[in-house]
Amino acid sequence: MGIKYRFVMRGESFKCSSFDDLTQLDNYHDIVYIDCFNNELTVLPTLPHSLTHLGCSYNKLTILPSLPNSLILLNCSQNELTFLPSLPQSLIELYCECNKFEFIPKLRDSLRYKCYVGNPVDTYIRDKCRGNLSIYHRVNEIFATKLVRWYLDCRENPVFKFCRSRLDREYDNLMEEDVKGIMY
Repeated sequence: MGIKYRFVMRGESFKCSSFDDLTQLDNYHDIVYIDCFNNELTVLPTLPHSLTHLGCSYNKLTILPSLPNSLILLNCSQNELTFLPSLPQSLIELYCECNKFEFIPKLRDSLRYKCYVGNPVDTYIRDKCRGNLSIYHRVNEIFATKLVRWYLDCRENPVFKFCRSRLDREYDNLMEEDVKGIMY
């Protein structure tokens, strides 16, 4: 356990016991490599600006912080993540297997390696999209387009307008009653 870090790739590795200690370093934003594997972490701090490699697998993370634009490798496997933050253009390798993802964002073709198996979405992609991530994203785009069209059709529908107006009126009446009840 503990956190390993480096300032220059292939340089000397250092170790500290917590992110509290690590973030106090004067040159924290010069760190290029962090491995905080298997520390039961539930949260990560703001990451160094120059970070290229982040290994945070086998923790209890439910969310990742913003990822620096310099990041090349991200290994966030074996956590409790439900979504990925925006991935930097520099990212080449992504390992995010065995989390709780129900959706995988569109991943750039420039990613040399991407692994997302062991997530709920993986079963859907395997069973419904023949294991093809491109088909999965096309299906999601088609579904999203249908939802937008449905919404726009309903928004202009007079029946929908009537329902929305009635709901607004009833909400306003309830608010007036609540305000009167509080004031008197």
